[in-house]
Amino acid sequence: MDVHVIKEMARLALTQASCQTISNQLGCSKSTVQRHLQQLKAHNITLEQAITMSASSLKFALQLDTAVRCGYYCPDFEHVYCVTNIKGTHKRTLKACWESYCASAPEGASVLQYKGFCKAYSRFCENLPIACREVQLTHQWQFGDVAMIDYSGNGVVIRDNQTQSTSTAQIFVGVLAGSGYIFCCATPRQTRDDWLDAQVKMMNFFDGAPRHIYLDNSTSLVLKADKFNPKISDEYRSFCDYYGVLPVAVRPNHPRDKGLVENAVKQVQKSILNSFKGREFFDIETLNKAILRELERLNTRALTTRSEGLSRYDLYLEEKPTLRPLPPIPYDLSSETKILKVQKNYLIRFNNQRFSVPAVYIGRKVRAIASRKVGTLSVYDLETGERIALHYIDRLQHTSISPDHMPVAHRAVLTSVADLKEALESCGPHSIQMCSVILEHNRGEIVRKLLRRLNSLRTSLGNDVFESCCKQTLKCLNPSYERLNDELCQFIGHQTTHSTRTPTPEQLANISPQTVRGAEYYESMFNNKKKEKR
Repeated sequence: MDVHVIKEMARLALTQASCQTISNQLGCSKSTVQRHLQQLKAHNITLEQAITMSASSLKFALQLDTAVRCGYYCPDFEHVYCVTNIKGTHKRTLKACWESYCASAPEGASVLQYKGFCKAYSRFCENLPIACREVQLTHQWQFGDVAMIDYSGNGVVIRDNQTQSTSTAQIFVGVLAGSGYIFCCATPRQTRDDWLDAQVKMMNFFDGAPRHIYLDNSTSLVLKADKFNPKISDEYRSFCDYYGVLPVAVRPNHPRDKGLVENAVKQVQKSILNSFKGREFFDIETLNKAILRELERLNTRALTTRSEGLSRYDLYLEEKPTLRPLPPIPYDLSSETKILKVQKNYLIRFNNQRFSVPAVYIGRKVRAIASRKVGTLSVYDLETGERIALHYIDRLQHTSISPDHMPVAHRAVLTSVADLKEALESCGPHSIQMCSVILEHNRGEIVRKLLRRLNSLRTSLGNDVFESCCKQTLKCLNPSYERLNDELCQFIGHQTTHSTRTPTPEQLANISPQTVRGAEYYESMFNNKKKEKR
């Protein structure tokens, strides 16, 4: 019996539980409980000691290990099993474990010879304790969260018609973890470009992008394998940034971390590659067309593990809405991706050139992707994945600004004289005549500033009021911008500080006496200042 069960018997017996109660809880017979409790008593081991002793010490004290004959020092076969069933530099041979066992034996103790050690270890492996048994985790993948990728170990032979030489096409396999929807295609080799090209096809086949991609530690994509912090190549990280996914390199030598794609590879080999036996292919394009036909049959076949009769394609239709939308421009292997912060001037700097984005993104980070093949720079919102700007890259143009990205105030500053003149002249014939007067007496940038001011007042007061003020101004002997500005300002309740018009007698008559301080006020203020100096 397992020593852990004996320790549990001792713990329950210490709580004054009866043998029948202990047998009911542990699922063994009452006589078995009595026999093991008597065995503890026969070896002078109290219940308290049995609980506190380690499993190996209690097993040795009770001589429970039938794999080792009585009188011999018992090896720690649990440790031996662990160090002989691992991969890597820490793995040890059975011979080395036996040598360590002999070296650690107490002085005067009898030790097993190597042959007896191996036989005892074989009997130990026939009934492994719970600590040595392999336990697998069943993961419930969420829709749209993970896709797993790998290459199949079996390829397909391609024969060149001209040279009659043969080459082996490699089979790339990808699978959506939520639905189990499978994709596969043939590539010439397993280079980095082959990996990326196959994944571009996979994204298009899925018609969406997951949030994570699980991959093994292939040197084409992973520069340095590590259990916790692997180093992903810059090219592959740029690819993942383009689609907004996160690359996750699984633990080295742990293929079960991506067990779904391992099973998908098995399905592809069984259902697709085996059907190609006896057939000859002369180019990869023909092979990929044949793969797609067989792949459709595989994905639409009902799953035997589901009583509802659903297929992988049926489950994919449920997972598809959870996938992220693909960028409008297909990924280019020569593209470059950067995460950049929008400056106060609503510009981002990409390779010493500046490009505008909508002003609402000032202070936020965006994803910029330059496609050398198409010659464009696309800017995307990091949160939603929506494209917010598109620029054509011109090496001779240092800055590219779209007027649609500018705030309203900035757009008004850059409005041309022709546009301003057209807006003012739309009010009527007097506005047309007044614009001609202003253009006649002013030149250059001054004209645009004056017209911007008048256009602002026209927007506030309306076209009818502006036309009326232009008509009133034209009655003067010397109509000018200043006189028109004063006429417009009277309608909004104030006059400009730079106005040179002198008050009329009617205006002076309307001034209240209380608003005029007079000579007495200034004389009293002068006398007060003289007193303060004294």
